[in-house]
Amino acid sequence: MSEDSVVKFEELRVFEESLRDRQADLQTLAAFFDKGEIIVVRVPARLDIMGGIADYSGANVCEGTLGRGGMLGIQKREDRWIKVRTQEVDRNKIAIDFVFSVDNFYSGDRLKRYDEMKAFFQRNTVITWAAYIIGAIFTLLKEKKIPRLTSGFNISLLSSVPMNVGIGSSATVECAAIYAVDQALGLKLNPLTIARLGQKTENNVVGAPCGIMDQIAVTSGREDRLIHILCQPDIIKGTIAIPENCAFAGINSAVKHTVAGPKYTDVRIATFMGRRIIQAYNASRKGKKSRPPDPKYLCNVSPEEFESKYKKMLPLQIRGADFLKEYGDTGDKVTEVNPQKVYKVRSRTAHPIYENERVMKFMHALEQANLTGDDRYFIEAGDQMYRAHASYARNCDLSATEVDLLVNLVKKRGKKQGLYGAKITGGGSGGTVAILGRKDVLKEKVEEIAHEYETITGLEPDVFFGTSPGAVEFSSKRYTLEWSLK
Repeated sequence: MSEDSVVKFEELRVFEESLRDRQADLQTLAAFFDKGEIIVVRVPARLDIMGGIADYSGANVCEGTLGRGGMLGIQKREDRWIKVRTQEVDRNKIAIDFVFSVDNFYSGDRLKRYDEMKAFFQRNTVITWAAYIIGAIFTLLKEKKIPRLTSGFNISLLSSVPMNVGIGSSATVECAAIYAVDQALGLKLNPLTIARLGQKTENNVVGAPCGIMDQIAVTSGREDRLIHILCQPDIIKGTIAIPENCAFAGINSAVKHTVAGPKYTDVRIATFMGRRIIQAYNASRKGKKSRPPDPKYLCNVSPEEFESKYKKMLPLQIRGADFLKEYGDTGDKVTEVNPQKVYKVRSRTAHPIYENERVMKFMHALEQANLTGDDRYFIEAGDQMYRAHASYARNCDLSATEVDLLVNLVKKRGKKQGLYGAKITGGGSGGTVAILGRKDVLKEKVEEIAHEYETITGLEPDVFFGTSPGAVEFSSKRYTLEWSLK
């Protein structure tokens, strides 16, 4: 590798606070490739500040990027193999390799269906992780963004984003793979298209019924700003500058979570049940002057409307078989009602409606803080975070004892020690807590809380600080490997 290439690779390191031995990491990334051009993209992790699981109900959400991310290098091959290597840094984990033939995307001359590819990766849990990368390439084929592949790629992912901790690791990998292929083949996909394809990968190949907020955040997010997304389905409303005297951080509870898990899926199903029941109720009032419109998105129902018109007529819970008999399906394309399960409808339906309002109040408070510099607005913003966390726990049963402990440790210190708010992130049931605090004390206080948490629970938490560019803001880097390190 030329000296010039080594210097250019260093550009990627300034964003990776967790990378220590830079020359060793360089060789880890480069040793996988053949002589020739390598394209490298960098996609950050995200911090779900507000909005969480309300995205699939059409909510406004507020997301930030983190200082950690994943670098993915791609190189075109002349044969029909896709060779993938992934490695997490600073975790004493060995590289994991996977080899996949382009021919496996096809059954004869027919491109396989999504369900066939999902079944392929779910048959063997050892290779399930590869669905995020190989599945992203399949999605590009399935959605006709690239023609039939005649050759493969070398792909190497070096990541400082731990998996299944609630900071958007799956979106980081999916969108990195899609963006890298886009850059390698000159597809010129726009950022929203990359995000949509990432969501399709996760929904249809990985099998996780996520919304789109993570994919948009890691693709279109901006350094030192929060991104405001209206998930109807994917409108970027703008960005909000993080006020100079405050910052956000994350503490991983060390309790694994997954949006492919049954609790997250059941909450989503119950929420869509609520929407379907409201639609049926509105339809039954046809011809009456007071008939309200059917909500395409549940978050278009205001809290006041929910309380006055819908709350009492929604069942507290309903068995899947009874719902299917009376209402048919939920209208959600990525989940299926289990006839044997009992779903808590009213509380699950309430969460996104009230969360949408909390998000708007939170963003208004930050905007006022930017205008006035008044710390009282940070307290107001933090209060909305605490309320969001309580709803996760009470209305959705998606918190965890350990996560509640972290939130309470933040509350215990409170505004007097410069901590304003905290909440669970993403799909819940473990994962990471987002924290808002005064910039000059946040790092010290978060590390203090992490130490106290470890003392109480015996679990060693990760801590996440800083922001960094989204994939598109960072763009891609091209390097020439003058000789192979293999």
